[in-house]
Amino acid sequence: MATQKSKFPLPPGIVLSRTDYEAVGRYIACDKIRFKDGSPEKIGGWEQWNEPGDELPYTCRSMLCWQDNNYNQWHAFGTYHRIYVFGGDKVRTNITPIISTGSVSDPFTTTSGSKTVTVTIASHGCVPGQSIFFDNATAVGGITIDGWYEIVTTPTAGTLTITHSVAASSSAGPGGGSVDYEIELAPGRQTATTGGGWGIGKWGIGTWGTTRASSGGYVSYPRYWSLDNWGQYLYAMPSGGTLYKWLSNISARAVAVPNAPTTGNFMFVTSERMPVVLGPDGDEMDLAWADQADNENWTAGPDSTANRRRLQTGSRLVAGARMAALLNCIWSDTAFYLMQYTPTNVIYTTPLKGKDCGLVGPGAFAVVDGIPYWMSPTDFMMYAGGGVQPMPNSNDVNPLFRTLDPTQAQKVVCFYNADFREIMWHYPSEGVSEPDSYVIFNLDLQCWYTGTMGRTCAGTKTLSGRNTVLMVTSTGVIYEHESTLNADEEALDWTLRTGYIDLADGNNSVNIDGYVPDMKRHVGVIDITFNSKEFPADTAPLHTETETIDEGQGIVDLRHFGRQVQFTLSQTGVIDGDFRLGAQRVEIGNSGTRRG
Repeated sequence: MATQKSKFPLPPGIVLSRTDYEAVGRYIACDKIRFKDGSPEKIGGWEQWNEPGDELPYTCRSMLCWQDNNYNQWHAFGTYHRIYVFGGDKVRTNITPIISTGSVSDPFTTTSGSKTVTVTIASHGCVPGQSIFFDNATAVGGITIDGWYEIVTTPTAGTLTITHSVAASSSAGPGGGSVDYEIELAPGRQTATTGGGWGIGKWGIGTWGTTRASSGGYVSYPRYWSLDNWGQYLYAMPSGGTLYKWLSNISARAVAVPNAPTTGNFMFVTSERMPVVLGPDGDEMDLAWADQADNENWTAGPDSTANRRRLQTGSRLVAGARMAALLNCIWSDTAFYLMQYTPTNVIYTTPLKGKDCGLVGPGAFAVVDGIPYWMSPTDFMMYAGGGVQPMPNSNDVNPLFRTLDPTQAQKVVCFYNADFREIMWHYPSEGVSEPDSYVIFNLDLQCWYTGTMGRTCAGTKTLSGRNTVLMVTSTGVIYEHESTLNADEEALDWTLRTGYIDLADGNNSVNIDGYVPDMKRHVGVIDITFNSKEFPADTAPLHTETETIDEGQGIVDLRHFGRQVQFTLSQTGVIDGDFRLGAQRVEIGNSGTRRG
């Protein structure tokens, strides 16, 4: 009997939640792969967007791109230590708020041969890592203290230490004359710390209802800057801090919004142009918003639309966003609320729309065409008008929640890639302190795909109708994605694996004599590995064979056999490598037959 060519079309997306037999005819793993028009292809690569040497010096968690009234493009990046902006020239500017200024007489004391300088400022309120600026000082111990310094220690409420660039030549002080100083906003936490309590730890670990070590749960959260624009103003709030604004002036720092709550968890601007603060003044389940006509008026009254309200379901409000005209949304750690504008003295109604569907972290959502999509602690959710529901086919990738490190879940970041209609989440896997993996939902194909990539925040800027995707690494490099075929001038490796596929209905063992590739945009050698099985329960492949596919190759000769076959396509170390997979076929025949 002659061999015959057999097609095996596979639906788009991958599935993680099924056994080998259940996953027959599906893709089960991929990396650096997307599905477009139903077919898998290599994702676009990336190249550095900011100038080399101008990387963000601290881990970034959020970004915002906007345009001022003069059509200037701005990009804000919130790190755990500082907030920066880049203009059209891609030059980094520190706009971190100055929280204290003053003058002090003879504040410096030096020690001979030491770079450490003790500074005396009464009730300074500073913490190690905070930045302080000195000006107009005279020399002490052979050195002149001038410019920005990072505070090393705070021995007392009235003293702190800094490190000068050179050592003092003598022990001297107090001295320095009349010195002006500025103190920058203190840094936040780079990472989360946890206590114990019910629900702490990976899903399924331990017995139901038991506590772990203590009753604390999360002790602290990493700093997250919520960013939004109010007209041409940038509005920014560090988690646990106050609300700041900045008006497109690189010579000025962000300043506090007068009369706004002293602290908050998150802020956003509603579709009605009202700034909203979640968790104002330490009230974790409260929300407060400013007057529509005066964003410095946060007091309710007969002539003001400002107000404050407490929501009930959850332990803290995590994030909020505008959805459409007159409609916004709010997440607690366990619930989802609408925030709907009404032309009454109520101003906003806040109906509860879903329980057990809270937001895993402040950056873990995207709003696309008026529909919010988000990652909850246990599933991917959406609100499409009829109520909160799991996203389509989310069960295909839900096993990844077993690999998500719950202590670092606050670092999950989400963004929407409009050019490919993709919603992308970056998350930290187990034992990793920063996001190292991703999962993508394709809105058009209603399918999912996953991979590895270390990005701590992402966003899109639009200029002249062109979307530019920016993502940031944990080391502060800002990359423009989908701009090249390579990974910052290095080869962008990819892999794609199928589940086991029945051959001849899986009823008989067959010979596999060849693989017929169907590629578009095929650039570079592609490796293909075949594994075969006789039965789904087999713990090891019956036969394994690896071959290569050259550009334009018509058929890959094989000497393979089995009832089921799995194949893995991959490309490694190929600069400018590319591919798009079409219809796949193999040549098969009954066991013992030859190709005819």
